[in-house]
Amino acid sequence: MAPTFYDVTRNLDPVSITQLANTRPATTDYLLTSVLPPILRPTFDARTGTMRVVSTMAGMVGMDSPYPEGSFIEASDFHEGTLKIAQALTMPEAKTREIQAFIQSVGLGTVPADPQAIMTNAILNLYEKGILQALDDTEEWMRAQALTTGKIEWTFAGKKVSVDYGLPAKNVQATRTGLAGYGGSESTFWADLRAARKALRSVRAFITSGDTLDMILDNDANKAIVTNDVTTGNIRRVTLRRGVYNESGDAIALDRDARSTVTLIGYSRVGTVLAPIPGNPRNTVQVQFIPDGTIVAVGDNQIDNILSVDGTPTQQNALGYTHIGPTVEGAGAVGRWGRIYTPQERPWSARVEGVANVLPVIENVSKLYLLRTEVA
Repeated sequence: MAPTFYDVTRNLDPVSITQLANTRPATTDYLLTSVLPPILRPTFDARTGTMRVVSTMAGMVGMDSPYPEGSFIEASDFHEGTLKIAQALTMPEAKTREIQAFIQSVGLGTVPADPQAIMTNAILNLYEKGILQALDDTEEWMRAQALTTGKIEWTFAGKKVSVDYGLPAKNVQATRTGLAGYGGSESTFWADLRAARKALRSVRAFITSGDTLDMILDNDANKAIVTNDVTTGNIRRVTLRRGVYNESGDAIALDRDARSTVTLIGYSRVGTVLAPIPGNPRNTVQVQFIPDGTIVAVGDNQIDNILSVDGTPTQQNALGYTHIGPTVEGAGAVGRWGRIYTPQERPWSARVEGVANVLPVIENVSKLYLLRTEVA
């Protein structure tokens, strides 16, 4: 006799379920967690303040004279409430019947069946794929919005959220169009990369969409020669070097200028969003996390922007992080909360739920630089 989900869910440890909810996926699946890493915080609000002391040279002063004012402090402040994201999913009776029929068919074979284990694996798989991946995808989409636009503009189920990180206009290049686009015959690709490096001083990553990466590689005007190409899941890392060509258009060497090499990261992750339409409440659309035509340049985690008298550098902070706050559902415990249970009076069913209070935080927006191009 196959067990019911009630038999299974009552034996699941609630603490273990919450711990599972806070197990993070690998950065090979979610690239942007390496740029704005999730950090547990004890508050529902994301608040940060940074202070940078800009040292100016001391001025000359006469004897018995007041000291002249010098140097100054640049301060920035960010304060926003976290966004509550949640997901729930119910196992319908029809699917429960299929699982029970499978258990009975396995039990009739020569391989011993563990009905309890099969039911447990089924519900845990539903929890991981239907809830935890949903939370992971939404967090990653929010990070992508922050990094590719300097804002989060989101409307869902009648609720609208707007977060502005104050990205300076000088850190957003004008969109290259026509011949100057990265797919055009007079592409400004290499010149724009140099501009980004000049603005950030040191770049740890250039991130773009998979299609934009392909467009750059396919355009002969970019004279890009691939020296390394590695794909892991939906992440492709390609190292390019500008080639030197003869009059016949044949590559005869690699440009020896170090500024003529770059590693581009093509990130092709997409999410599925529920978008009900008349007659189809389960209609879905695909959402591309990194939009075509955008290259995100992320400044190095450590940039020596100030030198003290003895030459010791004062380091800037990293770009930012993803604030993961506590939940009311978890009695104020920091991190995501989740549960698996059988609804009362519905022993044939199982329900999985998860919730998180999240917000990407960009502490040092000066380390973000956006390149834009028309997509051919």
